[in-house]
Amino acid sequence: MCCKRILRRILAVMIVVSMLMSVCPADYISALEKSDPEMERQMVLSEKINQQFNRLVDFWGGKYPDYYGGAYIEENRLVLLVTCDPSEVSQEIAIITGNDDIEIKRVENSFGELEAVKNRLSEIIQSFLEKNKNKNVLRISSLRIDERSNDVLVKVFPDAPNKGEYLEPYFGKDSRIRYEYQSSPIVQQSTNIMAGRGQMVTNASTGQSATISFNAKMPNEYGVIKNGFVISGHLGSNFNDQIKINGTTVGTVMFRSNEGYCDAAFVDISGYPNSGYVNSNILSTYYSIVGPANVGIEGTRYALHGRVSGIIYGCVVGTSVDYWTDTYPTYHFIDQICMYLDTQPGDSGAPLVANGYSYTRYVVGILNGEDVMGNSYYSKTYRILSAMNGGLY
Repeated sequence: MCCKRILRRILAVMIVVSMLMSVCPADYISALEKSDPEMERQMVLSEKINQQFNRLVDFWGGKYPDYYGGAYIEENRLVLLVTCDPSEVSQEIAIITGNDDIEIKRVENSFGELEAVKNRLSEIIQSFLEKNKNKNVLRISSLRIDERSNDVLVKVFPDAPNKGEYLEPYFGKDSRIRYEYQSSPIVQQSTNIMAGRGQMVTNASTGQSATISFNAKMPNEYGVIKNGFVISGHLGSNFNDQIKINGTTVGTVMFRSNEGYCDAAFVDISGYPNSGYVNSNILSTYYSIVGPANVGIEGTRYALHGRVSGIIYGCVVGTSVDYWTDTYPTYHFIDQICMYLDTQPGDSGAPLVANGYSYTRYVVGILNGEDVMGNSYYSKTYRILSAMNGGLY
């Protein structure tokens, strides 16, 4: 275990101890909420590169051309992968993006080919889950397109034989598929976390605690708009579960999803106007949410605002990752953000924040779980809002 991880676990223990001793956590919170100016600057730079990439996608009509092989950020520079001779497209790309410092590399496989392979494997894995009472008999942990390696990466659990070769009878022998061991299962996180400034958010039915992700609104069954907030779905277990802050009920669960595109729950606060719940305390006052955003390409830098870890920074590993928990029943999540970002148990539901190059901050996803390799997994904000038929307020 690295020193950084040990220090974070010590810090998490200190916070829990302070709560058990009924000590005001304000000093800890103020220490956790100090951001890193250099990391913030790098976030702005990576978002600027994303805007350049978005200009390309807009020019392509929202679809990748046949020659597109992928893209990622490396050392604050956009690297674009193509299957053709780079000289054939370099001038056009520079004009569209307004950037003549883009590195263009030639690769063998187009992104469309790899996406088709990934989708085919995902369907095979899902069919095995359905045939085997939702047990993960194939021992697969996650599935994603690795744009740097220009292949499809399948991660399998440590007890899987031959590092994935046993899957070839089902997947076929394909040079575009690569197998790696996943050192431990991906686990959903909960326990002992705080939301807002010194507020403890708890599901009264399960006793689990939660980080509030962002303010939201959604219509009820009669079309009446309800205001509230979003937390992780595995923390808002059932419809009408009561959610409490510091022991006072502030809302009830009105929507919950814990599979597919999102792990999220919506808490309706409309019925508790005198609970003392304060909207401005959901998120720290130094950033606001302006709306769902496009998720950055691989290498984009984001910050997690966790209630155990505080503000920590990491890079996008993949923006359309499928993963499976090693529990019964197995939970299958698709189109998730994977970050190389070492979160802590108890950060579940925390917002993943981007800095626009105009210095606007917004939430791109919320934390679902992590593995011990320093990877964490997030439901996309726009997927959550779409599932809720809701929006931000």
